[in-house]
Amino acid sequence: MLFRGLISAIGFIVAVPAAAEVSLSQFLGPHGCAIGPSTEAAALGAGYSQAGIDDLKIVPEGIVSGQWVFLPEPICQIELPQVVSEISMDDPEVLAATSAPDAYAQYGDPGCFLDGEKLRNFLILGRGWDREQMFREYVRFLAAGLMSGELRFYSDAPLRTPPGFQMLSGACAEVTGTDAMAENHNLLTDLFVPFLQAAGKSEEAANCAEGDVFGTQSWEVIEQLSAGRNTNAHLAFEMQLITIGAGWYDGMSSAARGTPRPPLCGVYQE
Repeated sequence: MLFRGLISAIGFIVAVPAAAEVSLSQFLGPHGCAIGPSTEAAALGAGYSQAGIDDLKIVPEGIVSGQWVFLPEPICQIELPQVVSEISMDDPEVLAATSAPDAYAQYGDPGCFLDGEKLRNFLILGRGWDREQMFREYVRFLAAGLMSGELRFYSDAPLRTPPGFQMLSGACAEVTGTDAMAENHNLLTDLFVPFLQAAGKSEEAANCAEGDVFGTQSWEVIEQLSAGRNTNAHLAFEMQLITIGAGWYDGMSSAARGTPRPPLCGVYQE
């Protein structure tokens, strides 16, 4: 599928409070409660001290996974990341890459859908971005849109792939099925943290070199947590895109998949 290529994004920007407003453990909540190269740099940039970071890295409860230390509850509470992109829903490049509401209606898919390839080309040609900056901001844009509910990758049938990311802002929101999507979006935000906590305790997700929580067990975990209320067959994929946009994979680039880091793996401890 075209969008599986998004597993090769790089960098991230996450909106977080300044050091004077919250404790270091609270700051790390939107970063997945993990201390490693990227989150340590973010903490230093926000004004937290190296000494404070080093002290937190050696707490007895911390779970070491490679270069990362995961801080479990009650030390730290994972929160939804707040990803910021330089691309907005109403930018001309986005509007030009969005289909008419009836473009896919004959195939049973009413609504406006984003042509990702077209948008990426517009960003390179129109803004002068190189491939890395384009891809970085594009993935942040997807993650931010999924969290706000203005974008969905939604289908109620596991064997049916939507034409693309559906736009749910402005006039594009006035199409059949958006009520179900809106209700399901609430489920996405409600289940994001519980999913990571539940799936991350699986022995299958313990080793970051062997994969992450978005493996074969993700559908079963979501079904259990939602008590059968989930109507989006691609909910786990949406969650994964949010973590990609938030930078929860190390070494990502437009040409490299990168590797997951805690809390997507490496948090299991007997």
